[in-house]
Amino acid sequence: LDVPEGTWVVLLFEGLAFPEAIPRLWVYAAAEWFPSNPAYRYRHGPELLSVEYDGDLASGELWLPVERTSV
Repeated sequence: LDVPEGTWVVLLFEGLAFPEAIPRLWVYAAAEWFPSNPAYRYRHGPELLSVEYDGDLASGELWLPVERTSV
């Protein structure tokens, strides 16, 4: 996997119900994180997801490529 250099936002989650937790991360990013951080916007590139399972619960990280805006 070729991952270009750049800036990333890393969204951490812990002890969330699986598999519901996974799509909720993208909803959080689009509906809350990006609107609350207008100095950044999504940058085209790979999205990286690391998940650890403990029964029905999941913890991990979602890495999204971002770039600074002019705001």
